[in-house]
Amino acid sequence: MLPTCPSRLPTELREPIFAFASAWAASPLRPRVKPEVAHAWDALLHEWIHTPALPLFVRKDAARRRPAPTHPSGRTLVPCDNSPAIWAFTLALEGNCPTLTEVAALVANGGIPVELTQLGRFGAFYKAGWKLAHLDGVGLRTRTPLEEVPLDTLTEHLRLLLSPSNHFAVPKVWAGLGEIPEVIEVIRTCDAQARGDAPRPAAPVPGAVPPMPTPGPTQPRRVAALRANSYRATRLLFRADVIDGLADDQSFRIETPDGTYEMTRAEFLRTFSNVAASNTYRSTGQYSYSTTPAKARRFLV
Repeated sequence: MLPTCPSRLPTELREPIFAFASAWAASPLRPRVKPEVAHAWDALLHEWIHTPALPLFVRKDAARRRPAPTHPSGRTLVPCDNSPAIWAFTLALEGNCPTLTEVAALVANGGIPVELTQLGRFGAFYKAGWKLAHLDGVGLRTRTPLEEVPLDTLTEHLRLLLSPSNHFAVPKVWAGLGEIPEVIEVIRTCDAQARGDAPRPAAPVPGAVPPMPTPGPTQPRRVAALRANSYRATRLLFRADVIDGLADDQSFRIETPDGTYEMTRAEFLRTFSNVAASNTYRSTGQYSYSTTPAKARRFLV
């Protein structure tokens, strides 16, 4: 009889993964973007998202086989693979962040690659043996035509796709590392702390048995647990991939420029039942508000 794969591996198997992830996070061999450059890109993408004349790149392989669609909002949608992300990460590694005017010129001249065959000099990233991974996944996970996907979902998708704050490099021969949750959370914590936007680890409880020490200034298992159910968004955004897997009494956090919201899954289902029942949330796995409703304010922390 075929055994059932456990939903969670035992601690003695997971701890070596955290130890390796910590070593890779701190290794001087890992390409990383300087904090000030990552912040510059975050500011650029905020402007980009709110500039209707600029297109939104959407990583959707199947859609690349037809002309670029236009969203009902008027935004042009450009289907692509991971090439725009490699373009952004390579520029950021070099210490560069274009201006909004420069982005507009690049778009007009086809200067932003949308598929691997167009990478040009940016293909050096792959040739050097690296694979680009994302801390928060960028897959839309929907068969809904792009023109019918909510604009807020598409703008958040652009931010996650192009933001160097959401990127990390792994050796191409170990490409699978970029999909391991434990590795992702340790890298997330390490890079966020380097940028100065991560919460400090919780203070130790007197008399408690400390977790197994790991390399580096943080305790990845504890921090990873704190961060596992948290994500960043440009506005109040509910993500099914985070929320639906929680128990009713488990909390999740949404970090936005307007503040951080925290609630349990039960509170979400009770207060935002309209979101959970919406076709948008069920078909795309996401739902966001362009204007934050008053009922959300009580969840600000």
